[in-house]
Amino acid sequence: RRSPVFLLNTWVPLQQLTRPLCFMDRQTLDQKKHQLRYGLPVEGFLDRDEDRKVNDIWMYLHHDNQQWYYTSDMDASRAYVFDTLGIAHGACVTPGEALAEQYYLQLLKLLEAAKKGDAETLQKETVAAFDVPEATSASLCEALADMKACIEEALASKTLETLNAGWQTKAAAAMDRVVRKSIEMRAVALVF
Repeated sequence: RRSPVFLLNTWVPLQQLTRPLCFMDRQTLDQKKHQLRYGLPVEGFLDRDEDRKVNDIWMYLHHDNQQWYYTSDMDASRAYVFDTLGIAHGACVTPGEALAEQYYLQLLKLLEAAKKGDAETLQKETVAAFDVPEATSASLCEALADMKACIEEALASKTLETLNAGWQTKAAAAMDRVVRKSIEMRAVALVF
């Protein structure tokens, strides 16, 4: 017996250079080997008989045969609407994100040093030599270049005077570009 109740997700990316939402092609799932059961108590929001007060939710083990998809460079002008319980989904890590994290942490350190007037930290730092992975999206490459430019500018100056409010604003904006932001809404739909 199938329930007429569907949970729908609407996911709107405000910014997703990192950790984009991805979806599994269900045809590539080996349910017997990779599908795990999880019980969701529903008595607080669904009127059900005692024997049906826990709803089955499924989680999936990752396997190399599974195919996952995402749309890079998606913004708030588009959204995904999908069956929450019927489509395997989650955030994925894309090429270049490890480098974005390194640049982010280095910029954070320089930004904090600039705000505290800590010239010693500025003198000790060096530009980290990282290679951008070949499959990195164009938008993440641009964000990486912006962060690297801020780091190089700070380290080339070797003085706190050049790390003024203008540089601090630019560095904070460069860091903010690699932080995933999204809006997620759930709706209950009845299908008759």
